[in-house]
Parts: sequence; structure tokens; C-alpha cells
Amino acid sequence: MKIRNIVPLICTLALVSACSSSDTPSSPSTPTSVTPPNSSIQNGINTVLAGVTASFNGTRNGSKSQAGLVGRNFLIEPAYTAQCNASGTSCSVQFNESFNPPATACTNGGSSSVSGTLIGAIQGSSTSIAGTLNMSVRSTIANCSEDGWVTSTNPSFLTSGTVFITNQHTRLNLTMSGGMVITNAPGTPNGSASCVTNGVLLQWDDITGNWANSGSIDCTPGGSFRFAN
Repeated sequence: MKIRNIVPLICTLALVSACSSSDTPSSPSTPTSVTPPNSSIQNGINTVLAGVTASFNGTRNGSKSQAGLVGRNFLIEPAYTAQCNASGTSCSVQFNESFNPPATACTNGGSSSVSGTLIGAIQGSSTSIAGTLNMSVRSTIANCSEDGWVTSTNPSFLTSGTVFITNQHTRLNLTMSGGMVITNAPGTPNGSASCVTNGVLLQWDDITGNWANSGSIDCTPGGSFRFAN
């Protein structure tokens, strides 16, 4: 049995802007207020989602070699310790893997970073494998400047939940919290948006290979970006 890689979340997730505010006329004495474009908001969200996918695949892959579990073709690549009974017909595998790649530089300054852990246990015998792993991913965007807009998380996005493993199948059930602030680059017209998560639930299984998601990221101004299947 193999814990399969999940497909990139940003490729299977539709971010739908439910409500986008437009620029409104202002008096000559009042500076024009500019709302960040949807593309800038979605870029920030996509950065976080890409980090979640990379973290799971990174902790799942680890850097260790392949090991067998009770004669099954079970791929144990992350850091682990195994305990088996005297006859070797039943084993318990303890996972404790972390994922901390270097930060990624943004186009015009700033960076984005992600760190994750995958911890738990899987029990296996000659006929079955089952277990639960706890996954936690923290995504941070620091003064990431692109297309004239600067994005910073406030606070960092935290995606956490459970990886369920039963025989040949893997299922994820994750929640996401956090927010970000998007402002104009210095020297440009005044503009900003503050975004926060609202009931975000991310679910995936290797039977369909698809994500089933709900909730939204709500921006003021800018509208609500709903997570859709």
C-alpha cells in the first residue's frame, strides 16, 4: 500500500469571487481608493494552497528509503519507527516527519514560506493496514510584491486535520484558518484589502483523486472568494 501524492490543490480548486467591489467616484479633495484586483487576491490564496499540497507530498515522501511491512508493498518513506510482534505478523509504524523547504522569493521582493508536520501511527498485518496521521501546515507570506501589490499574512494561514489510511485508500480532512493583508506598493494610489478565512474545509481522497471543499476567504473590500469543487 502506498500513501499517494495528492494532486495540486490550486489545479482542482475553483476560487469563485462571489462579490467584487468596484471603484467609486470620489470628490476632488479625497484621494482615490483602489481595491486590489481579484488576480492579486487569488495569487495570495493560490500561494497558500500550493504550500498545503507541497507540504503533504513532502512529508509523505520524506527522504528515507523504502521499507516493507509484513510482506506487503507498503511504502514507508518519511521518518518512522516500527514495532512488530514476535512472529512479525503485526506491526505498528510511528510517523514523525517535518517539511521545511527554503522560502520562495516573490517577483518584486518579499517571500512566501511553508512548514508542515505529519505525525501519527499506522497498524498493519498480513491482511490489512489502517491508521490516522495528524497533519499541520503553516503558510506565511511576508511583503510579497507582485504587479504593484504587496501581500502579507496576518496571521499566518494554518491548515490542519487528519489523514485517514485504510488498506489501499487515503483520505484527507483539513480545516484552514488565517488571513492576509494586501496593500499598494509605495508611491501608488492608496489601496488595501484585508482577507480572512470563513469556515474553510478541504477534503480529498485517492479514489476520486478530487478535492471536495467548502467555505470562503472574505476580503474587505474585494468580496468573498468561495471554495468550490
